[in-house]
Amino acid sequence: MTSAVTRWGSALVNAAYAVVLVFATHYPRPDELVPQIALFSDKLLHVAAYGVLGSLTMATFVAWRGAPRPAAIAGLFAGLALFAVGDEVTQPLFSRVAEPLDWVADCLGLALGMLATGLAGSPERTLRSLAVDAGLPSRDLPELIAIEPLGPPRVACRDAALEERLVGRARGERP
Repeated sequence: MTSAVTRWGSALVNAAYAVVLVFATHYPRPDELVPQIALFSDKLLHVAAYGVLGSLTMATFVAWRGAPRPAAIAGLFAGLALFAVGDEVTQPLFSRVAEPLDWVADCLGLALGMLATGLAGSPERTLRSLAVDAGLPSRDLPELIAIEPLGPPRVACRDAALEERLVGRARGERP
């Protein structure tokens, strides 16, 4: 499992980045922070900034909880999308303009960042989530020996019946 230093470190980096992001999006004179570059739309900056937030949040979730299930990913995305709405609607309080298309760009960035980080999950977490999905009690996790995350699913386990269930889960079969 992930070390406490890694878990807390990822959480602190994620929180610090969110604070910097809110500061940057609420600063009354954004040209002082990011010079206007004719080649780039501000929407691309929104996609990039929120892509980093989505990636950091997904990495923090994985560090604390392991590979997320689809419902957890949807919940993370919804929470981050609400954060983006709050970020956007409070900008007029700081002499900025709230733009609905900025929020759309934020959500696109969140989705791309979360997807990129989700696809880069570690084999250990993949194995752990497959084992839990297969109904293996957590006390039996040390019985697992190996999994091949790339290519055809291959699991080595001391229990042949369990190995068959895990390979089925890796192929997407339901128990």
